[in-house]
Parts: sequence; C-alpha cells; structure tokens
Amino acid sequence: MPSMGTLFNFNPPQKPILETVEIVRNLELDEPLRLFATQPFQPSRSEVYFNDDYIPIKYKPANTPFDEYISEHKPNIIIITKDGWHLKDDESWLAFQQDPEILGYKKLPYNGGDEFGAWWIYQQE
Repeated sequence: MPSMGTLFNFNPPQKPILETVEIVRNLELDEPLRLFATQPFQPSRSEVYFNDDYIPIKYKPANTPFDEYISEHKPNIIIITKDGWHLKDDESWLAFQQDPEILGYKKLPYNGGDEFGAWWIYQQE
C-alpha cells in the first residue's frame, strides 16, 4: 500500500527549507509577514509554512522592474534564489543584490539551498 505522501504527491520539506522558515518565524516583525519569494517559497507553498499573519505577494510580472514591484508591494521579507533566473536581466535586481539598502532592506546571515538552488533572505529595515 502506498504511503500518504505518495498518494497526495507530498514530500516533506527539506532541512534548508525548515531552517529558513524557522529564521523568518523568529524575526521580530512589527506587522504581518508580507513575503515576496520564489521557489521553494512561492505563495502556493508558503501558506503551509507560516501562520495566519502571512500575506503572500504574487509573482512579479516580467515587464515590471524589480525595484518598482518591491516599492509598490512593500514586502517585509524577500526570499529569492541567488541566481534570480527570472530577474537576471533586470538592472534593479542586480543593483539590489549588490546593495539591498537601496530599497531599504538588509541581507540576513543565512544562505540556504536545496534542489531549487541557493537562496538569500532579506528583511525590510
């Protein structure tokens, strides 16, 4: 008989994902978590990781510069893959990687990774 995980096509989160979730949960946020994220933390998965104070921010449209999208939606946490494949040609993303303070963020001291690659966590200052 197949396991429940096999029946529902569910694989438990890997250690780096759980570590990242724990870091975000332990942050002293003054307001609900507004998360902009890519794999493996996209909105369809993140709601199971975070509590009721979680507000997902949907994917950035391809024709919208990263800085404009972030300024408009004001996430307080950004979790994004280091390669930023969907942002690789966005000059404001490249500038943000070099200096997240230009948009009012700081890079947290954690570099996670799994089958989706490595990622960074940024917190709004």
